[in-house]
Amino acid sequence: MVESNSTSSADIPKFGRLVQSIEEFYKITKYVAHFAVKRSLGYFHHYIVAGWFDAKNKVFEYYVCFKNFFTGPGQVAKNDISEEEIEEAIAEENLYVIEAPNYPKTEYQKEQAKARCWKRLGEKAYTLASNNCEHLVNYIMTGLPYSEQIMNAGVWKMIFVDSFDNVVCRGKRNFVKLGSCLLAVKPASAFVKIAVNEVLNVATELIPSPVSNTANSAGRCATNLCKAACKNSQYTKSQLLASKECVDVAKTASKTALRKTAGATFIITGLIEGGMAAYEIRKLRKQRKNGFLSKRNFRREVTKSVSGAVSATAGTVAGGVIGQALCPIPVLGFAIGSALGNFFGRWIGSAASGQVFDIIT
Repeated sequence: MVESNSTSSADIPKFGRLVQSIEEFYKITKYVAHFAVKRSLGYFHHYIVAGWFDAKNKVFEYYVCFKNFFTGPGQVAKNDISEEEIEEAIAEENLYVIEAPNYPKTEYQKEQAKARCWKRLGEKAYTLASNNCEHLVNYIMTGLPYSEQIMNAGVWKMIFVDSFDNVVCRGKRNFVKLGSCLLAVKPASAFVKIAVNEVLNVATELIPSPVSNTANSAGRCATNLCKAACKNSQYTKSQLLASKECVDVAKTASKTALRKTAGATFIITGLIEGGMAAYEIRKLRKQRKNGFLSKRNFRREVTKSVSGAVSATAGTVAGGVIGQALCPIPVLGFAIGSALGNFFGRWIGSAASGQVFDIIT
């Protein structure tokens, strides 16, 4: 491995050496070749050059797994790289060719590598932790998906990686899962309506001659329920809160509504999260069967998927109940609270389980 005087070995990808000239690049890319470019954030972007796309204009064809925030998971796709881009990377000493001992050497081995490259085209399964561009390139060159950068990442970097996968790479899928929060709004609304009617039934018997309630604390839940009850009725919140009987009924009814809301949310969210987790695991199993995912990464991603689903369900229930109890508009509070609980529950559960998996394996 050749190193420049100004570059430490820690800044060079394993088995990598700097490309010194465009002529050397031409020679290397006569057959399939693995390159890495250092990015401004300090990581290496890996890609394959599988031949010349336009020899006359010196435009090369390369293949890379990339993410696209707007369309969901990254796609393994063709891309072009111009001679100007190559020369610029060489001049900045950012372009490395990777020449591992187990890389293809014979014509037959190189053709097999190209076949693996074509096999992955169109795949949409990018994840930073288990199926990034380095995993892809190493699979093409050796048949084994691995990433030196991920294997050597510390705890904090892996927390960032798992968080990135959850928020960005699976962002579109997570928006679908958030639909479970909206589905649970309907039963939550029904339970609140029942609780409101209970308060109004008592109010009808006691008001306009309410019993003084100066010594009785309604509490946040009961207060919010009384506020909801006074809408579209002839009573004011002060009238309802001034009645001990109304407050007592509001306390009981609000607790019952919260309990039933929690149960309904758990069932609805649990079914959706469980179904989506099963779907994700099925896709992971297919990747593993095809050799695109290592055994360890398969187990790690399954762990993250299951724990993310469990923690998202728990977060949705807890967030919804807290939101409904605290927000002056109960059903709106449930919707906001459950959505936030779903997001943060999945994020924390997925990232934490990834770290636990790394510790115990």
